[in-house]
Formats: sequence, structure tokens, C-alpha cells
Amino acid sequence: MIILILGVILLILMMRSGYRAGLVTTIVRVFLWLVIFYISMKLAKPLGEVISTWVGGQFIRPEVPQAISHHGQQFLASGLVSLLLIVIGNVLSRYLLQSVHLVRHLPFLGGLDAILGSIFYGGIALILFFFILQVLSVLPNAWIQDQLVGSPILNYYLDRFPVFSNAIYQWWL
Repeated sequence: MIILILGVILLILMMRSGYRAGLVTTIVRVFLWLVIFYISMKLAKPLGEVISTWVGGQFIRPEVPQAISHHGQQFLASGLVSLLLIVIGNVLSRYLLQSVHLVRHLPFLGGLDAILGSIFYGGIALILFFFILQVLSVLPNAWIQDQLVGSPILNYYLDRFPVFSNAIYQWWL
């Protein structure tokens, strides 16, 4: 339940951030995020293999496909590398985006830009929360595992998230 509440807080904060940033800045940021995401997914597996001996993890959710259920350690390492690359990429993209705030100062378009930016950032928050939950699902921590197993909403979210629910296993393993 606590992880779900934290996810809702993340969604609210991201939508607020999207409202403040606006759609134009958000679209440029999303383009940069897609580049970062692509790089992250391509490098996650090879770099994850390097650090997989230093981390321990196992799948605890019964819905994980049986063929990959014994690769929790590799999945955790790849997930951590992926999240680290995304964080580094976001820091760099914030630096590049400082010059794109022109539209926010236009009277009508500024308000529309803000509302659309909020909606767009809400979608980004849902995707980000999905990846965070996937990494948390293999952490060897009893409290986190109990939170995930005990929440049908989080399990439904992890198992049925469009596109990513099945593809993540091919990306990280």
C-alpha cells in the first residue's frame, strides 16, 4: 500500500512539473528521453552482466514467466544500470532544455501549453513508475516483496501495462 501511495505522489508531482514546464518543453524533453531510453535499453544487458555478480535478487511474483524466473540477479543488475543511465541522461537533458521556455510567455498558448504538458507528464510518470516497480520486484527485501505481493493493484499494473509488460524481459535479460 505504501508503494502504491508513493506512486500516486510521483504521478501528482510529475503532473505538476508538466504543468509548469509546458507541452513544448515536454516534447523536446520526451525526444531526449527516448534517446536516453534507447541507450539505456541497449546498454542495460551488457553492463548488467558486468555488475550482476555484485547484486543479489530473485523474482517473487508468480506471474513472471517460468523460463526466466531464475534470472532475478541479472534482471536486478540490468534494471539498476538502466535506471542509473536514465538518471544521468535526465541530468544532461535538463541542462540542454534551459533555452526552450519561450512558449510559456504567450497569453493563451501558455495556458494550453501548461495543461497539455501536465497530461503528457502524467503518462511519463506512469511509465517511470512501471520501471521502478520492476526493479523493486526483484530486490531481496522482505518488506518490499510483501508490499508488492499484497497489492493486487500493483500486480495488475505490472502485468498489464501496455507494451512494456512483456517486452521488459527481453530488454533486461
